Parts: sequence; C-alpha cells; structure tokens
Amino acid sequence: MTPRWFLLNSCLILFTYTLVAHKPGRSSNMQAHLQEHKMLLNRLFKKIDTNNDNFLDKAELLRVANHMDTLQLQDNVEHEFDSLDHNMDDLISIDECIHNHFDRKLTEEDAERILNGKYTKSETEFWIQRTIGKFRQADQDKDGYLSHNELKYYLHPEAYIEMKELLINETLQDHDKNANGLIEIEEFNSRGPESSLFDESVRPPNSADGIDMFNGPLDKDGDGTLDREEIWKWISMLESKYHLQEVEHMLSQVDDNRDGKISFEEVKKHDYKIMDSPITGHGRLYKDEL
Repeated sequence: MTPRWFLLNSCLILFTYTLVAHKPGRSSNMQAHLQEHKMLLNRLFKKIDTNNDNFLDKAELLRVANHMDTLQLQDNVEHEFDSLDHNMDDLISIDECIHNHFDRKLTEEDAERILNGKYTKSETEFWIQRTIGKFRQADQDKDGYLSHNELKYYLHPEAYIEMKELLINETLQDHDKNANGLIEIEEFNSRGPESSLFDESVRPPNSADGIDMFNGPLDKDGDGTLDREEIWKWISMLESKYHLQEVEHMLSQVDDNRDGKISFEEVKKHDYKIMDSPITGHGRLYKDEL
C-alpha cells in the first residue's frame, strides 16, 4: 500500500458520493464508506490528542512529526543498505560508500591522505574526507564495516548523539576561521562554500534573525562566542526547525479559527490535508502506533 493511498481513497469516496448518493440501493453502501472514513479520522485524532482535550496543539503535532520522522529514517536506512551493499555480504564497507557516492575507488594511502586534510582543492575530495570521517564515527564497533544498525548513524548523523563530536568538529571546520575552537558572531554569520549547516530557508546569513539567534538561545553564557555545547545546541535547533515548519504549515492550512490548535471538526473539513501531510506520514499514522 503506498503512502498516497489514503489521499486517493478520500478523493474517490467524495467523487463516488456525488455520482451515486441519490441512486436507489447505492446510498446505504456509500454511507457505510463515509462512516468508516469518519471512524479512521477519529482514530487518528485520538492518537495525536494525548492530553484528551479534544484539540491537537502544537506540542502534540511536533511529537507526531518527530515520531514519523524516526520511522521514515528507519525505512530509509533499510532502503539505502540494499543500495550500498554491492557484494551482498550484509555489511557496508567504506569502499562501497565511496564508490556509491563518488563513483571512485580509493587506495588506503589516498584515504589516509584525504582524511588528514591533505587533499586537493577539489570539492569532491573535501566531501570524500567528510564521508570517510562520518563512516569511521558511525562504525561504533570499529570493525571497518557498517551494520544495519550503524548505517543509521552514517546516513542521519544529526539525529543521533553518537555523532555529536563529529558534527561539532565539522561545524568548527566550516566556521571557526581563526581556529580558536569557538565560533564568534562574525564567524556565525559567515558562509563558506563548504558549509554543511547553513540553510537559507532556516536563517539567512548576516540577518537580524541570525544575531537574535546567536545572542538569544545559543550564547547562553553571553561571552560572545559559541563553545562546543552551544554549537551542539545550534545543530539540534536546525534539525528540529524542519518539524516546526511542517507543524506551522499544517496549522495555517487547517486551523480555520486561528486559535493555535486543531479541532475534530477542522480535521473532518480538511481531512485530505491531514492525510497527505508529512506529519502523519502521508496517512501511515493510521496503522502505526505512537
């Protein structure tokens, strides 16, 4: 069953209803379908409404968005494992990763040279260095291979504490121009061509929003720099920003009375928007437990 089945099913129900609702012998059957659809919506609503106040608030929607994102990551890991495991030995090697991403085979000497920063100025070798570093950090048992469980760290490092130190080091490499182990406000607002963290959709560089973010939730001790823990908070904020944007988008589409929450009546009115949202996994939440 595809994720879009629920959206298509809703459209089919509405279309069929307009055709047969007034035909003898058909209306009772259609009513049964509509009743079943309402029951599915009610079940979905109750799954999300954990405080049982008959509304879906931002915190509840964020919880669901995080849950569905975790499931999506798991699905992605299984799919990518099959794609990367070229020799089908149920393990992923660094050679398989490099070949898959860059269509290139590295000698052991080349790998060490690039990992130690002695690479050419080509963008490809820069990202090969990042790939090797990420692979070695994800290889938790240090056997030189990635298992099914370890591949999740490699594919989605921002989601796992096991990759924290690697991501902090990469961020410092991108922004710490004076190499003092800290990110200053000028460095925070800079953007190099190799930067992996800056996303203009999250925060434009050199903006008032950027300064407010630096001086507000990030630089907690107010010393004008970000230390390693504050850098980690920045990385975590960028990861959670996407989920918040999805929730705010759903509220803008479904919350008709603009009270900051969604009622069951609003869910029924905008059922296709609920079912086709990433927050519900495009309908997957109907059958998955929270």
